[in-house]
Amino acid sequence: MKIICLLFYFSGIAALTYEVLWVRHLGHIFGNTVYAATTVMMTYMVGLALGSHFSGKWAGKIKRPVRMFGLLEVATAVYALCVPLIFQLIQAVYRFVAVNVSDSLAVLTVVRVVLALVLLLIPTAMMGATLPVLSKGFLTRVERFGSRLGLLYGVNTLGAVSGVLLGGFVFIPKLGMTGANILAVCLDATVGLVAICLSRTMDKSPEIAEAIKLEAKRTVDTSKRGAEANWLLVAIGASGFLSLAFEVVWFRALILVFGSTTYSFSAMLGVFLIGLSVGAMLISRFADRSANPARIFGFAAMLTGVYSLVSLGWFTLMPEFLLENLMLKGTPGWGRMIGLKFVITLIFLFVPTILFGASFTAAVKAIRGAMNSSPRAVGEATMFNTIGAALGAAFGGFVLLPNLGMQVSLTVLAFLILGVGLALCLTTGKGRITQVVSISLAVAMVAFFIIKPPVWDKKVIASGPYFGPWNYISNGKVTIREQLSGHRQLYYNEGITSTISVVKDSNEDLMYCSQGKVEADTSERSMMLQRMMGHLPMLFHPDPQRAVNIGLGAGVTFGAVSCYPAEHLEVVEFEPSVVNIARVWGERNHNVIDKPNVKVTINDGRNHLFVGGEPYDVITSDPFEPVMAGAANLYTVDFFKLAKSRLAEGGIMAQYLPLYELSYEDYSMIMRSFGEVFPDALVFFTGFDSIMLGGKGDVALKLPVAKEKFEIPEVRQSLADVGFTKPEMLLSMYVARLSDDVHLFKEGKLNTDNHPYVEFSAPKSTFHYTPDENQQTLLENYSPMPDFLLKSLTDEQKKIVTDSHEAMRMTLEANLFRAKDDYKNNIQLLMKAAELAPENPVVANELGSSLLISAASVAAGGHLQQAILQYELVLKYKPDEFLAYYKLAELGMQVQDYVRVQKYVNEGLRKFPGAPMLMGLRGRIKGTFGDLDAAIIDLKTAIAELPEYVAFWVDLEKALRARGLTAEADQAQQKIAELSR
Repeated sequence: MKIICLLFYFSGIAALTYEVLWVRHLGHIFGNTVYAATTVMMTYMVGLALGSHFSGKWAGKIKRPVRMFGLLEVATAVYALCVPLIFQLIQAVYRFVAVNVSDSLAVLTVVRVVLALVLLLIPTAMMGATLPVLSKGFLTRVERFGSRLGLLYGVNTLGAVSGVLLGGFVFIPKLGMTGANILAVCLDATVGLVAICLSRTMDKSPEIAEAIKLEAKRTVDTSKRGAEANWLLVAIGASGFLSLAFEVVWFRALILVFGSTTYSFSAMLGVFLIGLSVGAMLISRFADRSANPARIFGFAAMLTGVYSLVSLGWFTLMPEFLLENLMLKGTPGWGRMIGLKFVITLIFLFVPTILFGASFTAAVKAIRGAMNSSPRAVGEATMFNTIGAALGAAFGGFVLLPNLGMQVSLTVLAFLILGVGLALCLTTGKGRITQVVSISLAVAMVAFFIIKPPVWDKKVIASGPYFGPWNYISNGKVTIREQLSGHRQLYYNEGITSTISVVKDSNEDLMYCSQGKVEADTSERSMMLQRMMGHLPMLFHPDPQRAVNIGLGAGVTFGAVSCYPAEHLEVVEFEPSVVNIARVWGERNHNVIDKPNVKVTINDGRNHLFVGGEPYDVITSDPFEPVMAGAANLYTVDFFKLAKSRLAEGGIMAQYLPLYELSYEDYSMIMRSFGEVFPDALVFFTGFDSIMLGGKGDVALKLPVAKEKFEIPEVRQSLADVGFTKPEMLLSMYVARLSDDVHLFKEGKLNTDNHPYVEFSAPKSTFHYTPDENQQTLLENYSPMPDFLLKSLTDEQKKIVTDSHEAMRMTLEANLFRAKDDYKNNIQLLMKAAELAPENPVVANELGSSLLISAASVAAGGHLQQAILQYELVLKYKPDEFLAYYKLAELGMQVQDYVRVQKYVNEGLRKFPGAPMLMGLRGRIKGTFGDLDAAIIDLKTAIAELPEYVAFWVDLEKALRARGLTAEADQAQQKIAELSR
């Protein structure tokens, strides 16, 4: 038995490695939308269920179970070795149908199901058959059925844990997809061959011989199930259904706390499987001693519901828990973050999954008692549980999350689990004590939930504490709630694939967040990037009539694309509710969603290009950063080749490439990979990010073309909004041409689907501030302006371009001084760059940003007048900088320059009408001068927008007390105490 357990452990490693690989492969073909992923997973589980069912049904005919187990493992390994060839066939069929038959979601979903079944049904059925087959030889005797089942199931699940963690942390990062597959095949084949060799003696052992005789003597027709067995099978199916729905919803919730990277999913799935394994092995110690295993099943289900309901109240504390343990208790780093991902997942999932694992073993033991056949009981129970799990995953993702949200979904599931457990205890428990205890527990939990329901703070859980965690630490304490008290949540939605929100911060900047991570904002730097991602390829293409943008987000990039008179403009977005985000941002994205020539396609961007029809003149790829799980697929050589194949001759592709969360190696690898496909690509620098522009065929980026487009009123206005008033200024952002002799891009690894290096290495850069080293990289490879870009320009235009290009080089150099906190040299060099190119908006943005940081530092040092001068200088370069107005008014109060205070408060409110921070400051000023009624009005107006901002309540309490409104002042004082806890 020990040897079989060891083999079953390694079988579990191979099986989950296969699953990880096959899901990734099919994601490249079908796309990474939730619809495609769920289709694949449900198909996978259907195969497991069918294998369990038929192997249990036909197990009576098996005379050598160990040999059959070995043959199944070898056959699975042989099939897995051929899978890459089958993938190519499936890819060709899928694209043929999409292009020649229909590309509708309904048709493609059917095609995905059929093709996934063709690929997965045979190997998954063989995997699902192994446990019932082994049960024929080792689980026949009722008196030790439960203990051995728990051991086999637990060990196999522990192997699955190892497969998930090794596949996600070692095999794929180190060996690539092909190498990992070969390793899994070798492991699986070894397991099978060893089992076949051992079967010569094991299948003839007294234990297995006795088991076969016992099965042969069964007189009961095991194909007919009694009422008890049917009820228990329904219950175990419900358990599988609720466990997977539970997993789906918790996974969505937890990634808001620690981020959606490939390691996050490996950690969460690993914890889920560890719990199942531990639960199964724990129950195996005494499962056979229980006279009523169904009662264990019931109480385990009830305890799962109880723990889940209690733990809901802890979730909103997790962002602070993460920040405190990450930033204040030890050295922050990738390893520490991985550890905390496991810890936080363990808090919410470990106990429930232990109980689910115990439930499965206890339930199958009870079913065995009702069915009189071990293989049949195992096969039927596994089938019901697996089918339930498949349906539960779909129910959680497609029904619960988009309709009820995470908190309500988890509450519903917890009560359903509690209800299933209660029903089992009442129908299978013998004696009044069992019934009284179970009913009392259920009533107590309902009462607890009514009296003290959990409250989730949406602003906190959507704040993305894992992204820039140092921003939420001040003076050795976590300040996330204090900072968020200055934010207004304008939109929040828990969509099918992502939790998204729009927030306006205390500086009046809009922020679009996905999974808690800021993906777009209205700061000058961000708007510069988003607008130029759309404008650059459209400006330099002679006649772009068909354009597609990958990733809608806030819609600013696509809005820039829509400024041009094209026939067909399309955007591809995988989360349907993001369309609402774009509408919230309508003023910043030219109301692009409502334009008549615009089409929104809900799909994975890569899949859309794969199945697309007519070629595009322009493709703009503006996805999430490659650190995000799934987004890394849009930064590989394979994707760039696919995009190039979808370009018309002379077409242009613009690819976003962030400078942050990418090491020097990762940054240069992506650029090298793009250059592999687009050898004449150009690199542009927007001040804090970069854009790569590549073309198909004879593409010459000629300024006269851009100059003609500049005459389009909407184009001119859109570019003027980010500071570009002359077409020649656009060329100043040029950094290098990848075909030139630039050492960075000549040698090194390429990021490919087979070797997705960046997906696994980028998360390790989270705690290392990489923009500095990547700007150093750009500076080292900064190239002179090529002649072909200057061709046809007048001498005056050439001077503007070359001066501005030199100013951009100086900006990169200045930013390196800023990285060393050398603001004196940083600002001096930026001032020189601004003098050389006074109309360059990128230089102005960077100078303004440096002056803001310097002014804050000077003010903190007590040099208030000098800080005032620097903030006033900020407004010269960034006239719409809210923080400068606010700080000038605040500093004016401190130096008692009330004329300056009044000036900047009024100017700020003219530019930002109703801004609560300025309204609150104006209320404080009026209170200082004794205009208490007006002060109270302003402060109440500010509080209506930011009800949790303590400083407003403090000022209001003072004004109310001075006005003699004691009762209201006491209420305000009580609110201050409440918010300060």
